[in-house]
Amino acid sequence: MITARIGVVSYLNTLPYIRALHGLMDSRHNSLVVDHPAALARQVLGGTLDLGLVPVTVLLESDALQRYSRYGIGCNGAVGSVLLCAQVGLDQIQEVWLDYQSRTSALLVQLLARHYWKVNWEFKHASLGFERQIKRSTAGLLIGDRALRLREHFPHCFDLGQAWKEWTGRPFVFAAWIGKAQSSINWSELLERTFASIAAHARQVASEQQVNFPNVDVYKYLNEQIHYHITEQHEEGLSYFLKWVGTLLPQEIPKL
Repeated sequence: MITARIGVVSYLNTLPYIRALHGLMDSRHNSLVVDHPAALARQVLGGTLDLGLVPVTVLLESDALQRYSRYGIGCNGAVGSVLLCAQVGLDQIQEVWLDYQSRTSALLVQLLARHYWKVNWEFKHASLGFERQIKRSTAGLLIGDRALRLREHFPHCFDLGQAWKEWTGRPFVFAAWIGKAQSSINWSELLERTFASIAAHARQVASEQQVNFPNVDVYKYLNEQIHYHITEQHEEGLSYFLKWVGTLLPQEIPKL
């Protein structure tokens, strides 16, 4: 058993990871930390977490971090839980609230707005409860379980995974297992072995969680839309995304 501190996002799509990690963790040391993506990224950067499933853009923050394993959270088309939601169509949106829980998705919607949809919106950094301000010409970026539960309340929801695929023809990677570059633990080998049965965990979680998400096909979401295994094609999409992030101005990049 290891005693390192590992962070996992507190969303439906990470429950298979949490299920797999329980066999790895020593619960006596409370070593599994569950929080939203941006909070975990700050902890990985600050050194209070040894490893975390965090937004991929954290790699741009420090040379002392690296990715471990071929697993993460990705998609190849519609992802279902990273959405731009609005009461109006794209051409009528004037401003967008950016979900404070993930910088990767916030950067993605800005890139799509400029280069794919070719619109000029004002982007605003949101805080808790911002979804109540999505009305008239104000849209909002929703991620995770909030997106799954609230999408039916808006007449217009644009899936960022689908938009990225249409724009670039590539898969997308939202989060990866990232930790200290210098570690006494062989994380890559450990995670590969731990997540070998991730598909079985996803099927089991889908069956158990369907009752909690009555308006979502949870099996399709976890087993088709979410990609846990990061392929070479996903890697190409990730590299392409990080290059595009470099075209944004410093003031356009949300702070962690």
